[in-house]
Amino acid sequence: MSALPLTYEEINDKLLNHRLNPEYFKEKRQLNCIRDIALRFDKKYSIRIFDHINYITKVGYTFEQGFSYSPKDKEQWLKTLRATGKFVPDEKTNLVGCLGSVATNGLGIRELGTDMSLHCDVANSVCSVHLDNTGFRVRGPYGFSYYSLDGAQHVLFDLIWDDWVVKWMYGKSYPLGFMLDYIRPNFLTSKSKFSQYGVGIDIYERPNLKIKFDYTRSYSIGKNLNQEFYKGFLHTKEHKFMLTITGRFSSL
Repeated sequence: MSALPLTYEEINDKLLNHRLNPEYFKEKRQLNCIRDIALRFDKKYSIRIFDHINYITKVGYTFEQGFSYSPKDKEQWLKTLRATGKFVPDEKTNLVGCLGSVATNGLGIRELGTDMSLHCDVANSVCSVHLDNTGFRVRGPYGFSYYSLDGAQHVLFDLIWDDWVVKWMYGKSYPLGFMLDYIRPNFLTSKSKFSQYGVGIDIYERPNLKIKFDYTRSYSIGKNLNQEFYKGFLHTKEHKFMLTITGRFSSL
């Protein structure tokens, strides 16, 4: 039975050898990293991940970095994930599967979909889970799952930018890592019909107010079929700069 919301005290009880202070900014981010992932399991699949965890061994600063933990029963955890029908194992027999699971040590289990996607690394002694910004494993019309072209954005953003560059900078300098964490490189994805790429900056983000800036470059390959590929790519372009403010405002 679900028991939302998870409390910081409940999360701290699962941490190995130390506790995190929710009043301290950096440690609160780590607590929220665990909480956001646990709540996604609970809300979408009625899975209470803490029932499968002995203790948490390592925590990132963001849900993209996730956390590592000692599992109670690896086989039972795999059975629970597969029972949802929404998680499929990574295929390391092809290039896309290998690139997408380069950070996994055990068996990678990925949530289906092209939006945010849970990715679990299941091993005997230490497991891990994180939430990718871009999913790229989808189910086809005949029930078979396959890797979509959104895998390019996953490699660029989730692996190269977030898991390598931003994570490395967090380790060197927390303030600089925090600043880089608000930058979002955007490659060609299905959301833009593979016609836009650029970069976004999350200027300010709170529950009631979000401010972000986006730069995108659009192109149309084949607008003139007589043009060579590179000419169509370079000459049919449009630049957009957009400042977006969203939130809930109360009237005076």
